Amino acid sequence: TQGFKSGVINIGSLNEVIDPEFVDAYEVGYKMPFADSRASLRTAAFYYDYKDKQILGALNDLVFGAFAALVNVPKSDVKGFELSVVASPTPALQFSGGVSYAKSRVKGDYFNFDPFGRLANFKGQPFPSAPPWSGFVDAQYNFPLGNLEGYVGGTVNYQDKTNSFFYVTDPEADPPGDILEQKARTLVDLRAGIEKDNWSLQIWGRNVFNKWYWNGAAHVNDVVLRYTGMPATYGMTFSWKM
Repeated sequence: TQGFKSGVINIGSLNEVIDPEFVDAYEVGYKMPFADSRASLRTAAFYYDYKDKQILGALNDLVFGAFAALVNVPKSDVKGFELSVVASPTPALQFSGGVSYAKSRVKGDYFNFDPFGRLANFKGQPFPSAPPWSGFVDAQYNFPLGNLEGYVGGTVNYQDKTNSFFYVTDPEADPPGDILEQKARTLVDLRAGIEKDNWSLQIWGRNVFNKWYWNGAAHVNDVVLRYTGMPATYGMTFSWKM
């Protein structure tokens, strides 16, 4: 397939025009049931070839210095694969999981400013906020509880490290380019509940091990900001279907 994204204007940055984005996308995959159809496997491999990809970069303003803005990367691509499985080893146990890998890169020379106003060639760098590896595992066990149906389950999510912006890779740079890096993280969610007919009650916990992480980072004026994720959070949800 071939995709297209219309051009835009960066309001506030001297009204700079951002060119349209084009992508040629190639993908192949299959779905295969096995274990007497108690499980299924899905796989896919893909390659995306971009021209003038619109992506978050930096512009060097004469008054405000470098600030985040939409930019065009002349040539870039993404290659990778996805794999997922859904299984029910027993009627009471459900399992699902998946893993994906996406290697993004800038093709050829691409000169731009990093968030600290330093001009550099970002040739070969991955896209900002594009972790190469991600995956999850989810399991749930159902069991009778009197005249109710009970269940317990949990999900483990993983996200690889990524950088929030294109950056200067010189190890002696001050500040270092990876100061805006988002670290790899693994989060665990748990749940338990009861249900009957058209209602259910669930008690849940998210990020139960209280992993400290951040979803993004930025350099604004003379300040480096990190946007932290949610800490351990617990709650209860009651649902009723009419």
